[in-house]
Amino acid sequence: MVSAFAVVYGYAPERAEERMAGLDEHRAWLTARRQSGRLIEVGRLTGTPEGLLVLLYESEEEATADLDTDPYWRAGLVAAREITRWEVSWGIVADAARAFSG
Repeated sequence: MVSAFAVVYGYAPERAEERMAGLDEHRAWLTARRQSGRLIEVGRLTGTPEGLLVLLYESEEEATADLDTDPYWRAGLVAAREITRWEVSWGIVADAARAFSG
């Protein structure tokens, strides 16, 4: 069964220029997940050096394996990453998870 995962990326502020240089490749990675229905939401967390991604996966292992392919992660531009299964009861994310599962 597909579950929602909330993923928090912690960015090192001193690597902002490197992140900007790799932004197109990172966005292409995000776009591929959005087009497949896997990526639900993504954005920066206001007032923090962090970003939040909400994605759909079968397991934490699948989530980790896929997130490991993010160009930002591969380039070492993510200083910290927290992957948390999100037990969504209802709403847009729950609807997306049901639709993604078929």
